[in-house]
Amino acid sequence: MISAVKSFYFLEEHDALGGLEKVGTMLDKARYSNSLSSKLTAHLQRIDRTDLIPYIQYDTKHGKGGI
Repeated sequence: MISAVKSFYFLEEHDALGGLEKVGTMLDKARYSNSLSSKLTAHLQRIDRTDLIPYIQYDTKHGKGGI
């Protein structure tokens, strides 16, 4: 997964995206799966950063769809 992000950054840095979307555009559209959201929430609770949980909830897929 991280290698895919790295490759898009590489293409973007070298003006070689062609018709592909920029990483920032894709990140704006991306949503966490329910499974990942649960893991992130548990991690934030363990490190006492519950203030960030609403951001995770906002960016979590609801039902079908999303990216």
